[in-house]
Amino acid sequence: MTHFRLGVVPYVNAMPLWVPLEKHLVSTQHSFTFEKAVPDRLARDLAAGQVDCATLSIVEAMRNVRLRVVDGVCIASRGAVETVQIFHQRPLAQCRKVLLDKDSRTSSFVAKLLLNTIFPLADREFATGVVDPHLLHPVPDAAAKPILPPLARGEAVDQGHLPAGPLEGGHGVARVAAVVAPVGPAGHNRNLLQPIPLTDYDAFLSIGDKTWEFLKSSWDRSDIGELWTNHTQLPMVWAAWTCGESCAVKDLAPVLVRARETGGTILDDIIQRLSRSREVDKAQIWRYLTEVMHYKLGPEEKQAISKLFEMGATVGSLPPAGRVYFVS
Repeated sequence: MTHFRLGVVPYVNAMPLWVPLEKHLVSTQHSFTFEKAVPDRLARDLAAGQVDCATLSIVEAMRNVRLRVVDGVCIASRGAVETVQIFHQRPLAQCRKVLLDKDSRTSSFVAKLLLNTIFPLADREFATGVVDPHLLHPVPDAAAKPILPPLARGEAVDQGHLPAGPLEGGHGVARVAAVVAPVGPAGHNRNLLQPIPLTDYDAFLSIGDKTWEFLKSSWDRSDIGELWTNHTQLPMVWAAWTCGESCAVKDLAPVLVRARETGGTILDDIIQRLSRSREVDKAQIWRYLTEVMHYKLGPEEKQAISKLFEMGATVGSLPPAGRVYFVS
């Protein structure tokens, strides 16, 4: 028996992949512990050897040839994804100051890539930071029932790390509007640990469950998944199980595939789990998990990853001859 330390994203769209393992619903001789954090934090944990395998942004495996991706499993969507949005105060073609959400490197990378490809501006500036819906003052809509209630204003989240069980406990984001790291000409980040109001930007990117809160605001919004599919005619692969060099991935991969298959059969249980600690729109969550998201990594999803490589290499953001290594 092997013990695996798994890093999991505590967002609704990732729960079908790891809840079956946490609930011991998959037959296996292996044991597991779970580190729950945003994708950016999980990438650092995997690099530091603190987890063996994690649901990482696909860009991580595209940039690091030592990582291995479990074949057959991913977090993907075709068209509008709903939880990855650019909110903007003016048309995207006129947005010069853009804040990217530090929680996900794939979403930030794709947003930047699409903005510069579809809506190019020579003087556009990007920064990365933590985004908090409480500081935007979204316009309330008494007639609209939120899919998830407002995220609790718990203690500040260090480096994007979430407390254990954020979905059950109601915690999710820090109070800080943005811990800004402007991207310089050479691609280096300059750390400025100060809160920046979101209204200081022409546009900002939000990823994850908190995006449903921003959808109540008066800002215009553009869905990154929809922009990607309209531009490429392909689905978007947001994340995948990604393993480090020391992980016994061939032993783990079949278990993760079975967990994906089991996850599709327990969506009612997942929604009930959410509803025990917070009010949720069960019909909306069901539609989101069954119609918006999909979890099988197949030929079309691999074609989408190749397309992302192609576009990224064109602008010098990804290796020109890079590839992702899949293990089954």
